[in-house]
Amino acid sequence: MSHTDVPLQDQVLLGEDGQKLEANVPLARYATAAGQQKAQPFVVFVFNRQFLMGQQPFPRMYDVDAYDPRLPSLSLTASMVPHPLQGASSVIARSLPDFERQFAIHQRHAEILIAAGQQRIRACWDILMCLRMQGRAVMAAGRSMKTYKTRVDESCKDFQKKYTTLFEELRGLLDTFETTLAELGKMELHPTLQMAGRATVLDFVAEPSSEHTRKSVRRTTRSCE
Repeated sequence: MSHTDVPLQDQVLLGEDGQKLEANVPLARYATAAGQQKAQPFVVFVFNRQFLMGQQPFPRMYDVDAYDPRLPSLSLTASMVPHPLQGASSVIARSLPDFERQFAIHQRHAEILIAAGQQRIRACWDILMCLRMQGRAVMAAGRSMKTYKTRVDESCKDFQKKYTTLFEELRGLLDTFETTLAELGKMELHPTLQMAGRATVLDFVAEPSSEHTRKSVRRTTRSCE
């Protein structure tokens, strides 16, 4: 994903189903595998690997304009072009220009306030859309973590199974150590293979019955308890 502010080496791409996307695999292949229709484009979430580490600062906040309306003051309206009715003989007629100016300024105030309110509504709507998209991204990350957890659980179960098998085999070897030595001591070699001090199979094992070997066996047996 080159059209983002996240460096390529820090990008983590996830589909909406939580699947991790590889950079060297076309997106069309993932979309086809997910059964996405043309009316529903395949969504890709880009995470920054640096922000996924611990003790990382929060990303920068949204830059939102204040949208403070600037209302024209009433004093500025007094310098308007003289009204034709200002020189009228009727008091009511002479007051109409002031009413008109007051109405115009209040109308202008209302237009400015409405425009500022609409800008704030659009800004809030944009932020809401961003938050909704972030929520979808968090859900995708949660699905990815759930998939990863399932794989870790399966690997852990496989390890425990292999460990149990090896432990039982080791335990069996330790329990039958003395018996095995005794059986090896009873196995005599063929007369042509016998030599001085080596008449049985046990004699060809490098010091199997030495005190050092027995200590190792006892130490291993205690660690298995």
